[in-house]
Amino acid sequence: NLVSARSGVTIEHYLLQTYVITLLSGIFCAFAGFITADIIAGLEVSTTIYDVFGVSRIFPQAVPGLLFKSAVTMAAFVLGSLLGYKVMTGFPRLLMTHRGTRINLTLHSAVAYMYAMQRGGAELIAIFSSLADNASIFGETAVEFRQLIRDVEYFGYDLMTALRHLGETTPSEKFRDF
Repeated sequence: NLVSARSGVTIEHYLLQTYVITLLSGIFCAFAGFITADIIAGLEVSTTIYDVFGVSRIFPQAVPGLLFKSAVTMAAFVLGSLLGYKVMTGFPRLLMTHRGTRINLTLHSAVAYMYAMQRGGAELIAIFSSLADNASIFGETAVEFRQLIRDVEYFGYDLMTALRHLGETTPSEKFRDF
């Protein structure tokens, strides 16, 4: 999903970002949970907790409120961390789906352009290169063809291997079929 989204971020860097945002969202939610628990505890709400270990003999008045605040803070941290993790791991899929839609919207004009250039006698690599250079006209389809040109010119792939690789990484089903 990260490659198909063409985000330009390595998996290691994205995982680092994911872990940092997960931790920060957990801390933020724990802070919010602590504030909320403090407000609720200040409202004189009955939070009776059965004292199994006899902790109330050591701290007679503070234990029920402290246990309540601790439990709410820990639960908020866990839930906030899970929420941050789910958002960060689902974000590349959202970007990929969005790119696939934008590719589908501009694919028909790119195909017509390719057909016209082919009927004019241009070679395939020249057609793909021309498409890749006109991103202002062909949008995300041109970005996909830039990947093809990059694979051919810089990585030394032959055209068929580069097309196969592009078909594996494109987020658009229509473009993959094309």
